[in-house]
Amino acid sequence: MRGMASFSLAGIQFGMPAGGLLRLTCAVLLTGEIAATADCGGIRVDPPVRPPATTAPAEPARPPDPAARCFGPTAVNVPMTTADGVRLAGVRLGSGPRGLVLIHQEDGDMCQWHRYAPRWVAQGYHVLVFDLRCFGFSECGAVDDYVADTTIAVATLRAAGAAEVVVVGAGVGAGVALVAGAHLGDQVSGVVALSVPSLTEPAAPAGRDPRTPLAARTAFRVPLLLVYTERDRNAMSARSATRFVNESPSPDKRLAAFSGTAHGVNMLHTGGEIPVLVEGFLRAHTA
Repeated sequence: MRGMASFSLAGIQFGMPAGGLLRLTCAVLLTGEIAATADCGGIRVDPPVRPPATTAPAEPARPPDPAARCFGPTAVNVPMTTADGVRLAGVRLGSGPRGLVLIHQEDGDMCQWHRYAPRWVAQGYHVLVFDLRCFGFSECGAVDDYVADTTIAVATLRAAGAAEVVVVGAGVGAGVALVAGAHLGDQVSGVVALSVPSLTEPAAPAGRDPRTPLAARTAFRVPLLLVYTERDRNAMSARSATRFVNESPSPDKRLAAFSGTAHGVNMLHTGGEIPVLVEGFLRAHTA
């Protein structure tokens, strides 16, 4: 019929004057009953935004079997929970009283120690490697408290039978080891720090002093081996390294600089004097 228009709504056919169709369509759109977009008399009408369907939160990723994460079938999965409630992924290898806690550097996780953890187990050490919070399969937590991470790792290894524990850190893990060493005192037998990035990088949250290697230097009393290469742009300067060692009250401390650019765990992989020096320190302080 002339001047009439038809439309279908909910499966029912309707007819009305054409102008009425526009008004009704706009009214329906404004109520949100039709999921479409229209131009209603110069006013653009979008359908209401509907909330997405709710689903149960995903389960946190579970650490795979240690053998799948760079270590052999004798590795034991050791989940740990820090004092502030953060769950960390860890692996324990070997057994006995001579313990090593290994802290990875900034560009990876515990698997960075895949060559040296088994090597040191073969030399008779009881080794624990773990992912710092927010790395690998560890949770993040509300604050960056790497001292808390190291504290639970040392306590876990001691509870498993290690009487002497040396903390070995590389890169950011080396800075963490220095600060943790100041906090832990006689709970550790020594610290090996490979390529500390900076004296001012915090390893603990505000209010938990000392927070940085710079602040920790005068409270650091455990045996120390600090190693770096002279052209490593990611390590602190020779001046900063010398300052830490000179101002630490530790009676047993050594600073060793080598040529080259190798950083952190890669210094061990180059062979030569560096692994010999590190392993001599480990023997001396886990006897």
